Amino acid sequence: MKILYGINTNGQGHINRSRTIMKQLIEEGHDIHIVFDGPKPPRYAYSMAKTYTWINGFELVYQEHQLTFFSTISKSFMNSRYIARIIIDLVRRLKREKFDLVISDFAPLVSYVGMVSEVPLLSLDHQHSVRSNLSLTIPGYSLNHFIMDLTLKVTVPIADHYIAIDYVKELRNERIWTIYPLLWKEEFDDYDIYPGDHYVIYVKRLREKYLRRVLKNFPDDNFIVYGYNKSEKIGNVELKPTSRSGFLMDFTSSKGIISNAGFSVTWEAILVDKPLHVIPIKNQFEQATNAYRLEKLKLATTSEEFSVGALQNFLGKPDGYFRTAEYRGTPVSDFTRYLYSVMG
Repeated sequence: MKILYGINTNGQGHINRSRTIMKQLIEEGHDIHIVFDGPKPPRYAYSMAKTYTWINGFELVYQEHQLTFFSTISKSFMNSRYIARIIIDLVRRLKREKFDLVISDFAPLVSYVGMVSEVPLLSLDHQHSVRSNLSLTIPGYSLNHFIMDLTLKVTVPIADHYIAIDYVKELRNERIWTIYPLLWKEEFDDYDIYPGDHYVIYVKRLREKYLRRVLKNFPDDNFIVYGYNKSEKIGNVELKPTSRSGFLMDFTSSKGIISNAGFSVTWEAILVDKPLHVIPIKNQFEQATNAYRLEKLKLATTSEEFSVGALQNFLGKPDGYFRTAEYRGTPVSDFTRYLYSVMG
């Protein structure tokens, strides 16, 4: 099959999820062209397939650890002036080269390319679990539910099937909707998984001075911090530059993980059975939903702020509190078999 695979590049979660699935599809003989939809992707992403296109499309804008709606809309509108020709070229390419399938990992522009081209379109992400009644729903937040539902409908108005990977132990299916269990990531096979002497922190868009001030209250613990893309060590806090292999080495050998409530990093912490504490980014309803589900399932502790009190609560949890060991990753080959079945 020839597959056009669209990946949202706001953050690295969509990229790393797609890489897991794409690797299996390529091994099974499929020809994939990637479309990166959003901010410029990290360098390692370009090696995921032989050919790719980058569209500087929808871009989330943050200030002081919270999503800013008006800046996001303004930035995305400015980017939209340059993408019409690229979309037209992609539509022509789909028809000319006879692509068989379009996959969208929350990639708005690619979803529309698939619709216009009348090529079968599969929505494959985590975000659509928020729309589905097959997953846990956070109570209240009526306006947020409405806005998220509208955003998802605009992002992928019509798909032949929606698959959302979520914190569930078994597959759930209803008509064109599927909630799929966490997939095992084969890249973990290259690392020893054990509890070392440090915690990994991946909290983006938090002021470094504030982070260090909080961590000074825990002089007996060691912290390795990612997200600032710099190399510096002061006392028990070490900042490291962006590196997928370096991150995984520190991640798999950690005592626990402290992060935002993005789906990808929490999924990985569960796979390698690490104690987890999450702080959802403000105004990010998907992250609020993730945090609610993780706490409800006893997969993580949560807090609204990165604070001394929150970390004291997390670091003081007894062994056996977290239930991550109950969630074992499904083989990716099983997932691709299911993908073929739902897409005919």
